[in-house]
Amino acid sequence: LGKTLQSITLLYTLLRQGFDGKPLAKRVLIITPTSLVSNWESEIKKWLDKRVQVIALCEATRADVVVGIDNYLAPCSHYEVMYLTLVMYMAHH
Repeated sequence: LGKTLQSITLLYTLLRQGFDGKPLAKRVLIITPTSLVSNWESEIKKWLDKRVQVIALCEATRADVVVGIDNYLAPCSHYEVMYLTLVMYMAHH
């Protein structure tokens, strides 16, 4: 079916180009069920390797999640993609 690959292709396209030559997105947030975190991690690595900077917040302490979100949202952050579990999103939203 290739849904994950289609999503990765879309997020990469949004991060790299737009109608006027500028990216349409500066950052992408992926919220996924816990059971799919490792799948996302391996697929992003497989298809994008080091083309985008990714931060994954799964199985982390509350303090690590807060620091990770702050790092992702910082104006000078080099992270372009962050993914976290739905449970973590609901707990920290």
